[in-house]
Amino acid sequence: MKEKTADEIFKQLYFEKYEDKYNIKYFKGNREIWFYKETREIESNKLINMQQLRAINKKVEELGWIE
Repeated sequence: MKEKTADEIFKQLYFEKYEDKYNIKYFKGNREIWFYKETREIESNKLINMQQLRAINKKVEELGWIE
């Protein structure tokens, strides 16, 4: 069975995606999770649950931020 991508996991959690040259944002209602490409930082405006953490960790892996 193929492992899901971060985008697939976020979509399963009903998040939409916005991406530009500097940022990736996943959002659902007033909840936002930001990935800042230049600084390799992540920000969320609310607490995250384990499913969201799984998607965040997968995105960090896909971006190559894990050394």
